[in-house]
Amino acid sequence: MEKLEPILKTLRRELEDGRYAHLAHFPSEYELSERFGVNKKTANKAVSLLVAGGLLVRGTRGQGTRVVSGLLFHREQIAFIGELTSPYYANVFHGIQNAAMSRRYLVTYLSPSGRIADVLKMLSHSPVKGIVTHAYGRLETAGIPVVYIDHELQAGEQDLHMISCNNYQGGYEIMREVIARGHRDIVIYFHPALMRERLTGFYRAMSEAGIEDCEERTFYSMEHSDFDAKSALKRIQRKYPHFTALATGSDNDLLRMAKAMSGAGIVWSGRKALTGFGNVTGIGDTLPVATVDQHPFRIGCRAAEILIDMMENGEPEQPVRDMLDVEILYPHHIPVLR
Repeated sequence: MEKLEPILKTLRRELEDGRYAHLAHFPSEYELSERFGVNKKTANKAVSLLVAGGLLVRGTRGQGTRVVSGLLFHREQIAFIGELTSPYYANVFHGIQNAAMSRRYLVTYLSPSGRIADVLKMLSHSPVKGIVTHAYGRLETAGIPVVYIDHELQAGEQDLHMISCNNYQGGYEIMREVIARGHRDIVIYFHPALMRERLTGFYRAMSEAGIEDCEERTFYSMEHSDFDAKSALKRIQRKYPHFTALATGSDNDLLRMAKAMSGAGIVWSGRKALTGFGNVTGIGDTLPVATVDQHPFRIGCRAAEILIDMMENGEPEQPVRDMLDVEILYPHHIPVLR
């Protein structure tokens, strides 16, 4: 048995990795015994167990043993636990699926409305052996690796595996584009639930330009709604009636604010700069605004790759922290002040 187990592990991995094509001849027991330095009885036992596991089928009348699947998919699966209500996370999920399928893993999507602990308990008795998640906080799993997307670390969470875009870079660079075009009377519309590093990037660029009252120029939204955007715009107009640029923390908030400004009779196109974050559905193709492309598809792909590596090779000693670069799109839509 001591010799059998490592042989089985190696052969299963080769079959699941697609080394042998469907219906291809599998090495004979003589070839296996020579390769692994064991007797034919041990090699025969290994083949018999692979046949019992549905990976091989024995031929008749000397036809040898053939591969019956090279498994189209691994028996183990990945779960994505999160919300798909926004185009951003729909693209993240698409990336997860793409990377997982390329390595022959199926992905289960879950968006629990009840106790997350109950869901995790169910998953512990399922084929799911790895999880990618966002929006549910830290998950207490029993030995199942988890990769967190767009998660802001809390106290005691230094052991989490995480991936996100460089939110600070995005906030800093898009604000610099605004400032470079002569804008100084700048206001910010930001939801507290968003990644705060975006706001930190805004503030750094403004501070470098000599704009020190950044916090006073920040108007927080309490909910993602048209009503909230209208209310915030009224507060902005009272305090900064001549503002020339409005930066938001997400494209969804940008859309709501653009609607509120148009509804208030403010002619902003070509006169006031509006910026977002996310590049939701190619927003700059339909509105004269600048935005930050977070490349959610790439984030999803990378999250799945990190997770599968851990599922196959074990979790690393140090937590994985991956941060992908962002891209500023449509800066030419920012009006230049003379």
